[in-house]
Amino acid sequence: MATDYVACYRDTRTTLTTLTGELDDAGRARPVPATPGWDVRDVVGHVVGIAADLLDGNLTGVGSDEWTAAQVDSRRGMPFAEVLGEWSERAPVLEEQVASWPPELASQLVGDLAVHDLDVRSALGRRDGRDTPATQVAFDHYAHELAGRLNEAGVGAVRFEVPETSIVLGSGDPSVSVTAPRFELLRALAGRRSETQIRAYRWDGDPGQVVAILAAYPMRDTALEE
Repeated sequence: MATDYVACYRDTRTTLTTLTGELDDAGRARPVPATPGWDVRDVVGHVVGIAADLLDGNLTGVGSDEWTAAQVDSRRGMPFAEVLGEWSERAPVLEEQVASWPPELASQLVGDLAVHDLDVRSALGRRDGRDTPATQVAFDHYAHELAGRLNEAGVGAVRFEVPETSIVLGSGDPSVSVTAPRFELLRALAGRRSETQIRAYRWDGDPGQVVAILAAYPMRDTALEE
């Protein structure tokens, strides 16, 4: 059965809009430890900015720190209701386009939003939203990216042992395996865990080379407890 990327994006957008729209000013100003230097409203400004930039063709430096900083900075002075209104107004147009995107691009958009949704929920002390269709898309996307890094580095394959399934990433027979909840591995793949936290997972084999390239983004220096 094909993944409905549009529904995954729309449902996550809707729930995140409702969650943050109900916060008071103090709640929106709460720091988000998963994204140092940003608070809740900054994370929302970022994901809204992604939608706007994709629709406007503003792709110079796409994915760079400068690109994302501009999205956040340009919305910090806006009333939060207007930021959410921008997303509600523009996102349906983007969602229509996503329906025709190749899976590798659609999964990247959904995966990024799902990770940031988890970032916000973590900052608010919530543990819900960890097993949604969007988080499954995120896991699959970041796992696929890891497989590419493993092959590029010539590290060999790694086996992920998650509840109810086993996944081999990379080429050849795996010489290293790790057992952990899917949520934990997703957060590690997305750069939301420190090296110490990652090494504390249950590994079979030497994890050294795998740990070094496990995260799609720079690993945290300090632990993030969620």
